[in-house]
Amino acid sequence: MGQFEVSVGNLIKQKRIHHKLSREKLAELANINPRFLYDVEIGEKGMSIKTLCKISHALDISPNDLLEWGTEEIHKIIESLILSDD
Repeated sequence: MGQFEVSVGNLIKQKRIHHKLSREKLAELANINPRFLYDVEIGEKGMSIKTLCKISHALDISPNDLLEWGTEEIHKIIESLILSDD
């Protein structure tokens, strides 16, 4: 997966730890498979908007909180994609 997935996964893990939840407990609260959550946290798998909402709800945060990982990072990704097409 790409940098976006890795960054969102890292943020999910940080929020999970901040809320003192195990991966298994967060997966249970979000009604997803713990192995899938692990893959998301390490950036190996992406997720649907529905799953993002389930995870954010389980963490008692807004889905936007998981997507606001930095405007600067988004610009870097877009720039690298544009430059790679040349």
